[in-house]
Amino acid sequence: MIPLLYPDVNGARVSYSSIEFGMAGVRIPGIKSISYKETADIPKQWGTSRKPIGRTAGKFDFEGDVEFYAAEFQQAITALGALGVVGFSEIGIPISVTYAELISPETIATDILIGVRLHSPERSHSEGPDALTVKMTMSIMDIQWGGVGGDLLQGTRSLPL
Repeated sequence: MIPLLYPDVNGARVSYSSIEFGMAGVRIPGIKSISYKETADIPKQWGTSRKPIGRTAGKFDFEGDVEFYAAEFQQAITALGALGVVGFSEIGIPISVTYAELISPETIATDILIGVRLHSPERSHSEGPDALTVKMTMSIMDIQWGGVGGDLLQGTRSLPL
């Protein structure tokens, strides 16, 4: 990675319009929102000490949600159908989220969400000028932040990128 230089003369920082969302080998631009996170429960042990004497490796979890515009939701389930997936929540798929600005290529980073099962689609519409959307929950098995980390689980049923 190219080191960041200050001051950033061009002022190029990634923004929401810098995001490229891909799943099942298809880039899907019509994403209204996306959110994902990694949580960890790493308990400490004290014994009879006032200070911790150790901690375990812990337990990690990953979760998120994505909100598609209605046409892109249809595009996503059609792309999954082309891969032979009958129901969108039936198989774990990788999802790529790339953050990039063309005028500042050193800011390119891609997060890979591994073994994602999309489920619980929700359509909630009301009167107004906004485009219709479908929000889905993502059950995520692992995340490679910026392409780094993540223990690629062996033996999981996942589709290639």
